[in-house]
Amino acid sequence: MSANAEKLASEIITFAPNVLNGRIRDLDQIKLELQRILGVAYDVAAESIAPSLRIDA
Repeated sequence: MSANAEKLASEIITFAPNVLNGRIRDLDQIKLELQRILGVAYDVAAESIAPSLRIDA
């Protein structure tokens, strides 16, 4: 598992319960956190498809 994949899992595991339990209620804060998590998810996706985009000479 890549470092970004581990970071993504960690972010989701800590963020989701905080929202579901009502510890984070501010919609702007939730939006910012989700945008940050989405950025990490994009990095993970890019890492997973990068080998398939390789062009061998």
